[in-house]
Amino acid sequence: MTASNDSSASSMWTPLALGVAVLLIAGSFFRASNAPIWHLDTWSHWKYGEWICTHGTLPTHEPFTEFADQARPLVDIWWLSQVLGYQIYSRVGMEGIALLYGLVEALKATFYLLALRRQSGSWPVAVVGLVVVLALRWNQFGVFRPQQLGELCWAALLVLAARPVLRRSEVILIALTLGLWANLHASFVLGFVLLGTQLVGRSVELYWRTRDLQPVMADADLRMRGWAFLAGFLATWLNPYGPGLWTAVVRFNAIPTLQYVAEWLPFTPMTTYSSIALVLSGIVTLIIIRLSPRRFRLEEVLLLAGFFYGSWTSARFFIWWTSLCPWVLLPHVVAILEPWQAKVPAVQGWFWRRGVFLLGAVGALALLLGSGTGHWLLTRTPRPLEQQVDAETPLEPARVIAAAVNDDQPLRVFASTVWSDYFLWQLPPQVNLFWYSHWNCFTLQRMGEGSRLRNLSLPPTDWKDVIKRNHLDIVALSRADADHPLYDYLQEQRDKPDSQWEILYPKKGDSDAQGIVARRRPQPAAR
Repeated sequence: MTASNDSSASSMWTPLALGVAVLLIAGSFFRASNAPIWHLDTWSHWKYGEWICTHGTLPTHEPFTEFADQARPLVDIWWLSQVLGYQIYSRVGMEGIALLYGLVEALKATFYLLALRRQSGSWPVAVVGLVVVLALRWNQFGVFRPQQLGELCWAALLVLAARPVLRRSEVILIALTLGLWANLHASFVLGFVLLGTQLVGRSVELYWRTRDLQPVMADADLRMRGWAFLAGFLATWLNPYGPGLWTAVVRFNAIPTLQYVAEWLPFTPMTTYSSIALVLSGIVTLIIIRLSPRRFRLEEVLLLAGFFYGSWTSARFFIWWTSLCPWVLLPHVVAILEPWQAKVPAVQGWFWRRGVFLLGAVGALALLLGSGTGHWLLTRTPRPLEQQVDAETPLEPARVIAAAVNDDQPLRVFASTVWSDYFLWQLPPQVNLFWYSHWNCFTLQRMGEGSRLRNLSLPPTDWKDVIKRNHLDIVALSRADADHPLYDYLQEQRDKPDSQWEILYPKKGDSDAQGIVARRRPQPAAR
């Protein structure tokens, strides 16, 4: 099936499909704008945005804590996303972030729908594909970090790349998309993987059929895709680092500390929602390959194999597979279903031609107005912050630590990684955090010291030496660290009169506390 035959039997179901589509798009907005913002990779990025706006330049090294690796230059690949997030938050607060997040997710869903429609030539099939995309990434909501803006650019690129023959206007749009993407998130490289695979795959196939380079050089679509690749590459130079951004991205993926971060590691199969979705989608892909009467093109094989391998070897890659897989497979699904197309029952009457779409539009409007953001837009009454952040966000522990700050001297804090990003955002500049989620700014030694401290390592790598050597004043641990010996150790210090630790949080008997905050008492000088 192609775009030209959407007027066939399945097109009778187009009004229903469009009604479902607007519900899905509105549902994406509803869910995103209502989702509590995750505690990691949000606040820290907005802190960088604040620094950039305050200083009018980009940081050359990590600017917030003495514990960072100051020998490593910082290339702030995400600067535009960070500035956007900070500007929204500083002007409108969390309701502004919720609105922006909802709009990004709704626009992403719209772009995915349009891309799948171009690929399949059918609105009903495209809507089914969109359901699959949203289902595969169901557990990804709530993390509004720069990657989400990169995904928006990726979705727009899928729309443009699905065109059978590129036009000049689309070449310009591709260049603009990639140029913007390069200032938002390092994932812009995947755009070139997509475009390059299409260009190489189609060139090889045409040469293989003709055994002649002349048709390859004369092919209008290949020529336009080559121009799109080149124009996009040059557009990525329009960033604060110029062409050097490419080198920075390559080096970023080789930073040693990232090899120990969970989302950069391979999935453990069938243990999480995403790992199960990856395995099942891989099985469905093999089934479609076996059943499809349509020949798989070289570019399709390369894209499926490459993105599945990337997802299998790095959990963070999976999000890109969730949209590419349906995007590649839908034309083959249409080809498999084509023999049954004539058996699709016809639908007639005003309700099926107009009513179902209007019903979907009314439902979509109800979702938009019924969302927390919709209520805020109508009443101008913001929701309490506690309702807009997830349960791990350390609101009260941050207030406790802030009260312990002395303006005359720095306060060095060892905190759980799940708390550290919010501390970076909320606490005054006198606070030096031992680490936070920008692991590219820290050394393997720092990660090792933190691990030894949490596990109360014995000599020669004594955990007490870690505290003394780094002059740590406060330890703040989330309940997520309750399985580490340090958490139990601090809990035991509350009732010891000679303990060197003062428990600042929680109050005695508070069973609903998010964790524990302890301050090291000043030690008497040695005689």
